[in-house]
Amino acid sequence: NAKGQTPYAVCPDKRTRNEFRNFKGMHPDKYDYSAAQIPDALTEEMERERSQKQAEKQREKRRLHREKLKERKAAEVQRQQEEQEKQRFLSLSDREKRALAAERRFAKQLLETNGAHVVLIRCFMCGTDITGKVPFEYSENKFCTMNCVKEHRKKPQTNRV
Repeated sequence: NAKGQTPYAVCPDKRTRNEFRNFKGMHPDKYDYSAAQIPDALTEEMERERSQKQAEKQREKRRLHREKLKERKAAEVQRQQEEQEKQRFLSLSDREKRALAAERRFAKQLLETNGAHVVLIRCFMCGTDITGKVPFEYSENKFCTMNCVKEHRKKPQTNRV
């Protein structure tokens, strides 16, 4: 053109520039490619390698995205559990709150004196230690999670204590 630019230099996109490079690879002696400022020819191997790199980048990007979603979901679950725990604590009567605080102090004192963990309350369904936590209560039984309460409710009446 009038500015002295080569066709390769004024190509609007990478796809067109790659066509010039492909042509150079198919016809290496046809033109003076250095005067046309066309870089090394593209081979099928180079194309395959480039596409593999791009695919690897995409896989890594998707993996990172999934990890971020997992972390966000875990943080949201944690926040919801803390909120539920807070609401359960706020719904307790003052007497229950004082009793819970006394249990925590007692457990802490036992830990400090003999170093062993003392279990004061266990989940009625799964037996998990719920000492120091505000348990879910149903039919005078204490449970660690709503899932344990649901499982207990699903059991037939004859199995219940």
